[in-house]
Amino acid sequence: MAYDPRTHTTAKQEGPRLTNYPFAGNPVSIDQFARVHTRTMRILPDSYYPLSVGGYAPGPRTFTNYGFYSEDKSNAYWDVSTGITSVIANTSRNPYDGLSTMDTIVSNSSSSGHYHGRSAVTIGSGQTNCYSEIVKGGSSQYVQLFQSDLGSNYFFANFDLTAGTVSQACSGAGAASTFDSGITLIPTYFGTYYRIWISGKVNASLTSVAFGVAFLQSGTGVIAPVYTGTGATLPIGMSQFERNVAVPGPVIATTSAAVSI
Repeated sequence: MAYDPRTHTTAKQEGPRLTNYPFAGNPVSIDQFARVHTRTMRILPDSYYPLSVGGYAPGPRTFTNYGFYSEDKSNAYWDVSTGITSVIANTSRNPYDGLSTMDTIVSNSSSSGHYHGRSAVTIGSGQTNCYSEIVKGGSSQYVQLFQSDLGSNYFFANFDLTAGTVSQACSGAGAASTFDSGITLIPTYFGTYYRIWISGKVNASLTSVAFGVAFLQSGTGVIAPVYTGTGATLPIGMSQFERNVAVPGPVIATTSAAVSI
């Protein structure tokens, strides 16, 4: 029983009537007395992915970026470059830490393919591998990611950075198989960024593959198409190549060696 000084009577004390608010993090409830109630949630670490997310097995796992110099597209590691005038260092902010570590790839006006990448990264035989990039919207409208044996076996997907969509779903040729692709908006107050990615097998017998990004004139077409360049530019950074996974994991910066978290 509780005494009410307003009526000078006693009455049975009511329990709190909770109104729930679905805020991120700890759920918040407010009762009729304007008191705030919270319930602590267990937050899983980034390294825990349930089976229903990306096909990963339950429990902690390790993520590794096997692509070197993820924030330095001018480094000699990036040894496949056709139809490219230059790579300008540190032109845009990285959406993950706000630092100006993203580079800009500048295409030339030649009649050729216009692409930039790496000729070989070691993989396990028969593995599905995932390649991703962070790109800034509002520059080149259409871009492509590809994985290839620099021959007849390859797969690729095309992306529309104005619409924020996959304009041509991942597909391939030769012995390539098991394709997937995606695009995720990364909202910031200093620009529109996307993480774009592709995954698949170039050839089940390979132990290394090439990977890279290509400029496009339209949202559909072939791998690294030949066209007369326009000098288009692409702010890009945080390259990531992951072995034996079908979807990208957390973004991991690298320099001269692979990095795991």
